[in-house]
Amino acid sequence: SALERNVRHRIEAALRRGELHTVVCSSSLELGVDIGFVDRVAVVGGARGITATLQRVGRAGHRPDAVADGVVIAQDRDDIIEAAATKRCIAEGTIEDIAIPDTPLDVLAQWLVGSVVPRRRLEVSDALRIARRAYPYRDLEETDLRACAHYLSGQGVGSDKAHVRRIGYDGHAIYGLGRDVSAAFFENVGTIPDEAQTVVRAHGGTDIGRIEEDFTDQLRVGDVVLLAGRTFAIREVRRAGVVVEPVTARPTVPQWSSHLKGISPPLAREIDRLRSGVSQRLRRSAVAACQWLRRRYGLRDWEAKHIVHYIAQQSAISAIPTLHHPVIEIYRMSGRQTGVFHTGAGRRINETLGRAIGARLFRIARLNTQLTTDDNGFMLTLPSGKTVPDAIWQSMLKPEQFERDLLEGLQSSHLIRTNFRYVANAGLLVLRRAGGRALRRRGLSWNARQILERVKKADPEFVLLRETIRTVTRDLLDAPAALEYLNAIEAEPRVLHPPAASPFTFGIVTSSFGDSIVLEERATMVEALHERVLALQT
Repeated sequence: SALERNVRHRIEAALRRGELHTVVCSSSLELGVDIGFVDRVAVVGGARGITATLQRVGRAGHRPDAVADGVVIAQDRDDIIEAAATKRCIAEGTIEDIAIPDTPLDVLAQWLVGSVVPRRRLEVSDALRIARRAYPYRDLEETDLRACAHYLSGQGVGSDKAHVRRIGYDGHAIYGLGRDVSAAFFENVGTIPDEAQTVVRAHGGTDIGRIEEDFTDQLRVGDVVLLAGRTFAIREVRRAGVVVEPVTARPTVPQWSSHLKGISPPLAREIDRLRSGVSQRLRRSAVAACQWLRRRYGLRDWEAKHIVHYIAQQSAISAIPTLHHPVIEIYRMSGRQTGVFHTGAGRRINETLGRAIGARLFRIARLNTQLTTDDNGFMLTLPSGKTVPDAIWQSMLKPEQFERDLLEGLQSSHLIRTNFRYVANAGLLVLRRAGGRALRRRGLSWNARQILERVKKADPEFVLLRETIRTVTRDLLDAPAALEYLNAIEAEPRVLHPPAASPFTFGIVTSSFGDSIVLEERATMVEALHERVLALQT
């Protein structure tokens, strides 16, 4: 995890002296290890990106005369495929594009206040000219700048007068309001959000850990969750914390993965080429497929055989999906109908698609669904006893009205609530600190939620609401890429009913209940699914 600077320095000094032979760390630590005494980096499970892999492996041999040496420790066959595709991309010089936020209006609002405190004056035309010199604001509309000035000057939303006044605005210029506003600005300047967390306690009062506040909002009494490597049943959900008791049951709530990014688009395309290439050559022979993998991806014989066997198993029990030909598998899991969409498009696109399709299923069949996402696809689980015919499942991957359906699927989601709070903090609508002290996070969340509900009714075009939607659909999810994916589909998706969970489904199913600590249980579950597939092939 992230370490204090003095602790980091002690670790680096111990590495230099040879007192430490191995350091196990998260991505936040390894990106800061800038010493030239690391011999090799072992990336467990893959870095989910080409640039990220280069950064991590680059911690080794961090000297002008040294060679960076790294190895990926695969936890499953998907990791072997990802590592092979990443290696190929690096060899070809392919890396991800840099994503630059497009006109973030919360940051614009913060800049406007900073430009005039404590008692300066800035003409609107000058503010627009200066802002447009920055690349993210090159296309900034004057109406957006004036809308920011409007709410910052306390003129409210619609007919609802705001209680905030950060600047003065007379229609021609903005101006500072004195030392008090200046002090509030410097206390709250910045865009890194404060993460709100909830304490989890056992019935006897012992603290077990903390979970994100937005995950808490999803929990109900009776749910079973995975925390600190153990399963707990929820007994109470209160403002002061969550009360649980240990149980041996399997989790009923998917693991919280709010910060998981997933594979990048160029890596997804190379993985698609690998799987398609093996599938095509398997029509001739497994030997031909292995030879192609060794030649194109530089794999060793046993690595190539693992991949070929994996794809052959998938082909035998289901079908091989591609980026242009998705496959939908229908199962019954624990008495609930489940649709698994194999896209191979990466986690961000898959979650975007899943939320839009969840909204479509609700509109068509009035059914709420549970969404689970993975790099290879996503899974929608219906309520117990409910089913949807194959024709409806097949019709879900249509580009028509996609953005409308996505926004419907996001309306009441934790993503909108959480990110509106972050945007409201950065845009100085809701202050995080006052009088030299931090305000209670739960109070900030409550204030942000109350404002959000008022804004939705009074002014759906309010600048910070629009910025929240932009952040969620462009920065966290990837609506443009998801729509591009839908438009690129060349034929109706195949809807299949495999007799057991197909090999490509393993990762999606286990991601629902996985935890980086509980590797043994995850491996046992995958092994059981694997045995069922083998039994069907014999």
